[in-house]
Amino acid sequence: MDRGFGLELEETYGDTTVSKSNFDPDFWCQADEVDFKLNDEPVTRSGGSRMNKRARAGIMKPDGSTSSDADLQQLTWYFRGFLDNYVCATGPTPSSGHTQTYIHEFYGGEGKELPSFRGIAVFDMLKKYLYGMLIDQLKLDVSSDVLSVGAEWIYKTEKAGIIGQAGETFTEPDALTNENIFVMFYDIALKLNGSALDGVSTTFSYTGNNNHDVDGTIGL
Repeated sequence: MDRGFGLELEETYGDTTVSKSNFDPDFWCQADEVDFKLNDEPVTRSGGSRMNKRARAGIMKPDGSTSSDADLQQLTWYFRGFLDNYVCATGPTPSSGHTQTYIHEFYGGEGKELPSFRGIAVFDMLKKYLYGMLIDQLKLDVSSDVLSVGAEWIYKTEKAGIIGQAGETFTEPDALTNENIFVMFYDIALKLNGSALDGVSTTFSYTGNNNHDVDGTIGL
């Protein structure tokens, strides 16, 4: 079948009244890794013997991870979710016959409430609808091949369906994938403090963390 992932911005954090049919991803990608789980293991107590006598539902701490070859469409949404403070401006006037260029800039900020997303994750026959997604970690890697982008997520909750059962379907959104051209290593230039790096660089890796306090969102 397929293994993919798509996102759209939420108007209200974790609004579970949005139905499955109203999910409309802003981007879609074929993913190398898609993993989302509720982490809702039960709490058991054995009493005076080694046999479990009692159990209660545990606390849900949903998290997930994604990884794929990066394209410009994905990078825009990942950086917006990781940093926010997004500004888009018209770039240099292109030569005749070329499409207009744009400059996308992102600025992190202290005490900033980051945007949240709804997401769709497809694992072959399983389809998950994810609510209240926040990027906790962003990782970029480039070597002698392509640029890859990975993210660690926390989210509020999910709904699920099995493709082919109870009317559940999946069709890859062609409008979002026709121009989905992955970024090669030679597409990338890097400056630190406004200056190019000294010498020749053969690899580059960046990892950033937002350090969300998952425990702090639970209970009192």
